[in-house]
Parts: sequence; C-alpha cells; structure tokens
Amino acid sequence: MAAPAVRLVYVANMLGNSVSAYNPTTGAVVATIPVGSFPFSVAVSPDGNRAYVANNSGDTLSVIDTNSNTVTSTIPVGDMPRTVALSPDGSKAYVGRWVGWSADGVDVVDTATGTVIATVPVAKGPDDIAVTPDGSRIYVASFAGNDVSVIDTATNTVIATISDPAISMPHSITISPDGTRAYTTNFFSDNVSVIDTATNTLTALIPVVGGPVALSLTPDGAHLYVANQTHATAVVIDTATNTVITTIATLIRVGDTPSDVLVDPTGTKAYVSNSNESSLSVIDTATNTVTTTIPVGTGPGSIATAPN
Repeated sequence: MAAPAVRLVYVANMLGNSVSAYNPTTGAVVATIPVGSFPFSVAVSPDGNRAYVANNSGDTLSVIDTNSNTVTSTIPVGDMPRTVALSPDGSKAYVGRWVGWSADGVDVVDTATGTVIATVPVAKGPDDIAVTPDGSRIYVASFAGNDVSVIDTATNTVIATISDPAISMPHSITISPDGTRAYTTNFFSDNVSVIDTATNTLTALIPVVGGPVALSLTPDGAHLYVANQTHATAVVIDTATNTVITTIATLIRVGDTPSDVLVDPTGTKAYVSNSNESSLSVIDTATNTVTTTIPVGTGPGSIATAPN
C-alpha cells in the first residue's frame, strides 16, 4: 500500500472518543475519526499507512487506515492501555498499561496478526514509551514509579531501571535521532532528564519550570521542545548545552493546559495540544511563535505523524 499523498497530523481527543486528522499544508482538520473509549495515545506506523490509538477505557487499540481515515480493525489488549509506540519496521506495537501498583506492564502486539504476543511487567504507571532507532530497546517512563525502565526487545525483559531522588513523576520520553540519549519530562520535579543509552545512566538534569509534561526533538536532535502544563507554555532546549534558550524565546505562550508537543519531521513546525480548550497550537520553529490555533475534538492529548 502506498503511503498517503499528504502526511497528516493525528490528535487523540481523550474526552471526545475520536481522533482529529490535521492537514499541515492546508491548515485545516480534514477528518474526525470515531475510535474507542478515552483514547489516550496515538502513534503512526513508519510507512505512514496506519495510526494506532490506545483506548484507555476500552482496553483496545483502534487501527486507522490513514489513506481513508477510517478504523479498519480493533485489537484487544490488556487493561487500561495508556500509551502506544511502534517498532522502526512497524511489525510491533508496544502498549503501556497503567492498572495498579503491581499489575502494570507493556503489551507487545504483532501488528500483522493483531494479537498480543508478550507482556513485560513494569511497575507504577507506565506513561510513555520510546523506541531506539535500531529497535533493540524500548524506554518506559513510569509516572508513579519515578523511574525509567529499559526493555530488551529481543527477550522482552527489563534490563535496567533508571532513577534518581531529583526525579519526580516522569511523564514523557523521547530518544535522540542517533540513539545515544533519552530525555524525559519530570512533571513534579520541574526538570528534564538526560539519559546516556549506552550506560543507561542519568547524565544531566535540565531545570524547566511549570510542570513539564511532554517533549519532542527536532529532526537533527539539536533542539528539544517541552510543553509545560501548569504554566501553559513551551520552552526550547539546546541539547548541546542542556540549557533553555532564552535568546530565541524563553517561553512561548500556547493554549490552556498543554498536553503534548510534536515537532514536525520537516523541522519547520511544532504542534501543541491544549486539552482544556480543545485546540492545537501551531508553532513556527524559525521564530518560535504561535502562528495559528486550530479547533480539534474535546480534550486533545497525544499527537503523532508519520516520518518525513
């Protein structure tokens, strides 16, 4: 199947039980796709042909055909799926489930058969998952556990756990394009962790005030965009110096209660979902200013798009 002619941006509307498909070329929402109950997370396959939506209250993954923007199948998973990420070849979907203090885990889904083929136990609230560029490991941010679990995808076992007293409530995680670093937003401790993936150790903590909740790297890995929920702002971090860049714009005013941020694969735009005002802010990364705000569904959270 050929990839869609236009690479759309997908926004999971948690309170609307839908996904909005936004066209960055026209600046308009081109489809609103009904999915399962309380869609908490969305991820797009590497080939751009499918979007996977974790329905937190429905215990399912909705699979969207991005050519037709319709749900073509529904995959049962474990209780309360909260986050989803795809392997680099699209053959596996990793689904983090936040059930309780002892029952949390990551389901491994074979996307060809639409079945769960393994479950990896992790503790205390897996809130986000990032996959290394080579697909050999996944990193899981545990919001209630104040740590990051590292899973070997060949054996589906936890091989390391990263924590520090200065880290509280890691919410989102991303990995640098070269695979050498992982970054997490730590909501309650107002900082961003920098993790060396070769040693799985914490190498730096970057102060970011205002409840950092989500993050996304530019395609070259040089800048990290962080959405801050309690201050309704976003900041830009220079990853070479691990500092917030104040000469461009220390704080970018976005909408009410930012929930997620995504830098477009072209590197020219960044998107912020604003859950309390049901909108999507579009940021020009050259000027770091909000250029437009687009209405989407109710309670937007997770944002995803296909690679460039």
